[in-house]
Amino acid sequence: MFICFVLIFTLKTFKWSQHLITTNIPGHATKIIRSMLDRMRIDMTLMVSEVSGGFVNKTQVLMMNNQSQPLVVRCKDKSHDNGYVALNPGQSYDFKFIPNPFLNRTLWYCTFSWKGANHTFDIYNELRDRCTLCIWELFEANLCKKSPAERSRECFAWDSKLQEQKEDNININTHHALKQQRS
Repeated sequence: MFICFVLIFTLKTFKWSQHLITTNIPGHATKIIRSMLDRMRIDMTLMVSEVSGGFVNKTQVLMMNNQSQPLVVRCKDKSHDNGYVALNPGQSYDFKFIPNPFLNRTLWYCTFSWKGANHTFDIYNELRDRCTLCIWELFEANLCKKSPAERSRECFAWDSKLQEQKEDNININTHHALKQQRS
């Protein structure tokens, strides 16, 4: 299937370039070039989505509200807005996307709001995150990305990186102990 799309892409590009060579109207050439570039973009998008079962995989971001109160989440990237989602304690929210396979610059950020707090965090940064299932635990003091395969957890303050902790060193009381130390 991949070879078929490459062949179609090449043939369409060749037809447009022949048309461009035979056209001598200056303003018309600019329109043709723009149209050709738009067509190439569409063909490349189709090609990438067609081979998504192969080397391009969807990424899933899963966020769990581990706070004692409800919170509202809104996640966006430069061209998508997932809207507002209300999460009660213990509830989770997830979304999926296909990272940009050519630039490695995919960035999703979320705003998190609850009584007395409003924070923004880069929930998926392709330069930092290499997970296809990114699991986040949301606390009042911080948020932690779990890596089940490595049995580890990397925690971030709402504005900066805190620490990496091994899962076998973490128990249910860790969050409460950190909260008491800061008081």
